[in-house]
Amino acid sequence: MAKYENIRALAKKQLQAVTESSDRWKAFLRTAAIAYNYSFPNQLLIHEQSPTATAVADIAYWNNNAGRWVKRGAHGIAVFDTRANSSRLRYLFDISDTIPRAEIPEALPWVITDQNWRPVWDKIVADNHADSIQSALLMLSTSCVAQRSAMFTTALGKAIDGSSLQWAKPDEQRQLFLQLITQSCLYMAALRCGVDTARLDLSALESVNQFDTNRITLCLGSACQQVARPLMQQIGSITREIDSVARAEKVRYYGDKQEETNNTKEVNNGVHDGERLPNPGADVERAADAGDRQVRQPAAEIPAGERADGVR
Repeated sequence: MAKYENIRALAKKQLQAVTESSDRWKAFLRTAAIAYNYSFPNQLLIHEQSPTATAVADIAYWNNNAGRWVKRGAHGIAVFDTRANSSRLRYLFDISDTIPRAEIPEALPWVITDQNWRPVWDKIVADNHADSIQSALLMLSTSCVAQRSAMFTTALGKAIDGSSLQWAKPDEQRQLFLQLITQSCLYMAALRCGVDTARLDLSALESVNQFDTNRITLCLGSACQQVARPLMQQIGSITREIDSVARAEKVRYYGDKQEETNNTKEVNNGVHDGERLPNPGADVERAADAGDRQVRQPAAEIPAGERADGVR
């Protein structure tokens, strides 16, 4: 079992490394996109110990709520127990470390699949009166940041000393900080929705290396987590609603078409046969029809039960 001090040292190491380059930051954001319910320090620990994880939860959730058993001998991901307010650790397990024992769709991760991406995208675009899924996700990210911009600006002022960003003009500091939060959350949302990230403006991420002290990195990561959480919950709510209707009406979607089906597992949140999240292969015909859709392994999340940390 990992010792608390060892895990603290691991988190500090990640804190110092994660903003060294835009590539490192993007790699971290892939983990943050599926672990948005967890605090930023715990996201760092999940990323370091299990960078390929697709859905993480503790053993109690898997066994008692999700209808799955954690495999014997599986190695847990050590994170801080933020619920205990003490120097304690808790252990999480990826969905790949579990096996099914029951079908409980509502307790499994929400995920954008080949069956539901079109109605999910259409709903997001329509709700935001946008002309594309990229525009809609940018609107959502921008709105979530704007609602918290005053708090984020105050936090930045307390954390900027000693960083490379300190030497920029105050207006430039604020603008870059808010742009970086917005584009980071846009990137996470695009990954979760299967949107081709090459079509996004992510230029602010190239300046992430200016966040080169522990305090300012913690400020940035905590801000991103606070924005990503409601953003992802909103997308997840749309996805779950569409999946629920599809199961009830026994239909499945393919692009702009829908078919009746008697196999409810085919619309079961993308978890086929109750085992693992699918890893779709390249499909040239579907990709051409999808246009902006990026064919990638879907990401997922399990409710974490953690409170969102304040920007410190």
